[in-house]
Amino acid sequence: MTLFSGGTRPKPSEIVQLTQIQVEEWLEATATQPQTSQTHNAGSHFSQWRSPKGDTLKINIDASWSPTNKYVAIGVVVRDSGGLLVSGLAKKIAAPSPLVAEALALREAIQMAHNLQWSKCLFESDNIQVINVCRGDTPVGEIEANVTDVAYLQSSFARCGFIWVKREENESVNFVAQSCLRGSLPPNWVIQPPPQLCALLSKDLQSSLVQ
Repeated sequence: MTLFSGGTRPKPSEIVQLTQIQVEEWLEATATQPQTSQTHNAGSHFSQWRSPKGDTLKINIDASWSPTNKYVAIGVVVRDSGGLLVSGLAKKIAAPSPLVAEALALREAIQMAHNLQWSKCLFESDNIQVINVCRGDTPVGEIEANVTDVAYLQSSFARCGFIWVKREENESVNFVAQSCLRGSLPPNWVIQPPPQLCALLSKDLQSSLVQ
C-alpha cells in the first residue's frame, strides 16, 4: 500500500532522507489502524494525537452533518511539528449524506493545502471509509467525484498521506466542526481560539510531547 506520492522524483542524494521520513510517517499511520475487535475490547490501545515530523504539516479533518437541513459544517485544523495551530478552516456547505460530508471535508482540506502551496502534508480523518478510498479502495459512488478531485490534487504535493485516526485523536477539529454547525464558532477562532479549543489543543500537544 502506498501512502505517499510525489510530484517529482527525488534525487539520489535525497533518497536516504526521503526514505527515513516515509518510514516514520508509515509507522505513525499503521500505529493508528483499526484494531481487531478483540484488541479494541481489551482496551489495550489508547489513541493520542501525534505531532508530524520535520516540516510536514498535520491536517485534521471532520464534518458535522445536519440531517434536517442536509448541510455540513466542515472543520480543518492544521498544526506543525511543534503541535502549534498554524491555520484552519470552518464552513457550511450542502451535503446529502454523512459520507459525502466527510469526503467534502477532505476535498476542502486538500484544496486549501494546495492553494497555500504546502508541499508536505498528512491528512487525518476518523472516517475510515473515506481514508481507505483515498488509499486505493474502490470508490463508493456517492463520493467518487470528491475522491477523484482529491487524487488529482494529491499529485501536486511533494509528500501527501492519508491516515485514519480514532475519534479521540480528532477531538480538536470535531469541536471546530460542531461549533461551526451550531453557529457558535467565532470568526477569528484560528488567531484567538476559544477556551475549549485551547484546552483540546493543549491536551493534544501534551500527549504528543510524552510519546
